[in-house]
Amino acid sequence: MLLELIVTPLVLGFLLIAALGHVLLTAAIYQCLRGDDVGGRGQKAAARGGAGCLAGVVGLIAAAPLTQS
Repeated sequence: MLLELIVTPLVLGFLLIAALGHVLLTAAIYQCLRGDDVGGRGQKAAARGGAGCLAGVVGLIAAAPLTQS
């Protein structure tokens, strides 16, 4: 009984953080695609001389640490 009271909020917190991460990632990708849709690379990316913010999102995903179960 005590173990369930400790584990349940931890699991729910983890699921909430994972869901929030997915929402933020989806919003970032959508924003990048919407900004890059106007004129190819987008005005912000062209001003910076970068490859666009979608490349930055992909870089963040690639840099994320992988965990093994």
